[in-house]
Amino acid sequence: MRVLVADDDPVNRQLIVEVCQSEGFEASGVESGDQALAAAQTGNYDLLLLDAAMPGMSGLEVCRVLKSNPDTATLPVMIVTASLEDVVRDRATELGAAAFVTKPFRVFELSQRMRAAVRVTSHDGEPPTAPHIRLRRQRTDALSALPSPSTLRARLQREIEVCIRDQKPVVCAVLRLENEGLLSAAVGRGETDALLGGAVIELLRELDDPGKSPAGDDRVVRGDVDEVVVVLQEEQLPMLATIAVQVAAEGRVGAGVSLGLEIRFRWGATIADPNESDPELLLAAARAALEKAERAGEPGGIERTQSTPIQ
Repeated sequence: MRVLVADDDPVNRQLIVEVCQSEGFEASGVESGDQALAAAQTGNYDLLLLDAAMPGMSGLEVCRVLKSNPDTATLPVMIVTASLEDVVRDRATELGAAAFVTKPFRVFELSQRMRAAVRVTSHDGEPPTAPHIRLRRQRTDALSALPSPSTLRARLQREIEVCIRDQKPVVCAVLRLENEGLLSAAVGRGETDALLGGAVIELLRELDDPGKSPAGDDRVVRGDVDEVVVVLQEEQLPMLATIAVQVAAEGRVGAGVSLGLEIRFRWGATIADPNESDPELLLAAARAALEKAERAGEPGGIERTQSTPIQ
């Protein structure tokens, strides 16, 4: 795996490069965001580790530019920073960063996050030569197997109760195929269901619980004809953001057809105090975050109503 490290501090940069090399990765470093962007656009790297705050173009800005370009949208980006502020973490996730690592970090933690970031964008387990009809059916079936929208409120209520018991924030996210109507009119509902089903397969893979079969997993629920609702942990939001970018960029392959229209996935999430939440509020806040991101032209957004540890 080829890793590019961007950090304006030469000591930090060399340290991270040496950590990557000690873990068996091929790593090199640059000192600015502009250099990182130019290097990333060559296609010679499998993963980027970017310092959030650098003079000139910051790591967050590099991430935004890369994720807005279909040619580089699937390149995994990790943000490494000394900042402990939620706003930096949320911004990295909204821009599509695969992970967020705070300095000082443990070598094991950094290595595991790097491997996970690359694994999310890998499809080694899928047969590359499978007929497009089989691919489309597989994805459509994954969407059809989800719990129906009628179960959504009860599922969110159970999650609220679990989070109250465990004294942790409740996290609800919405992933939406934004231009489903136009796509359905052009290629049919079956193809758009396959696109959304492709996202479902990736989500279930990352949320996999050995004790459950994917069809029985209710952490992903059908929200509407163009969206799914996901119950997850706060630290899993980067994974959701990465999948949204990945499925949009590779949607033509996922659906098994060549679509002549842009495929746009967008997501929104709420992180809330379960003691002050109900299913309607959670769902409304997640959708509001998505719509705010849409207005801002961002791939996703977070509405945080819980910022301090629950006692």
